Amino acid sequence: MTAEQRAAAIQAARDVWKAAHDAAVEAWNQQAEDDAAIARQAAEDEENERQRLEEARQAALREAEEADRLAQEAKRPKFNIDNAAEAPVLTELQAPVSAHEDLRKGKWVAWHLFTPEMCREDLNAYQHDQEFKLAKADDGGLIMQSSRRLTRIPVIPDRQLSYEQWSSAIPTFLRTIKDVGWPEELLQQWNSFLYQLQHHPARFDDSRAIVIFAADYRADWHRAHADGKAVFNISRINAVRMMDALATSKRMALDAAIQVSTV
Repeated sequence: MTAEQRAAAIQAARDVWKAAHDAAVEAWNQQAEDDAAIARQAAEDEENERQRLEEARQAALREAEEADRLAQEAKRPKFNIDNAAEAPVLTELQAPVSAHEDLRKGKWVAWHLFTPEMCREDLNAYQHDQEFKLAKADDGGLIMQSSRRLTRIPVIPDRQLSYEQWSSAIPTFLRTIKDVGWPEELLQQWNSFLYQLQHHPARFDDSRAIVIFAADYRADWHRAHADGKAVFNISRINAVRMMDALATSKRMALDAAIQVSTV
């Protein structure tokens, strides 16, 4: 092999090595770039996930704060203010708070509680005769809270009320069912029911029969509601039941007369 041939062979070998070396370097650089891109994407994904979790945490915190605000707002007393209104000349008699709450739920309430005497008793107890106990306030402090009311007047069963007691309770009862939000249809039916009883012919024959009829009719109406049944139209006076009430009243009068005669 001549010197020229040997030099050419060496150069060819160098060219092959250089080409292989350059290819290896290029492949390494490409791999390094790919690895760096993957690392950047992973870091970006991690940052995005961190931001998402932080935003979710902040949203949950805001939701909890809003729920707490609404809960605190619900505990605050609500006042319907009419700046143009003046105080009434006389204090309007109100049924006891317990009667309001029970009627709001459609529960039966003793009719005696709506009479002026019981409303005044409740007002006097509220102003003067309350007993107090220490109770925990919403902010963690202690407050004086009414524990019970002292009731001096016993509640008379509906059937044992006099006609005068029964009729005197009508305005307060009608005002109360309106105040607690009974539907307009029911308000009209109860207005009609009580008006009809006050002007029913039986009232002038035996007023106690009206009281008995009203007591039983009203109890059945509330019982239907408590049992989850559809309540009947109370303004429709059942003539048969009115006759039964008249008969019951007469039996009660006879029994009372017999007891008096045997004393």
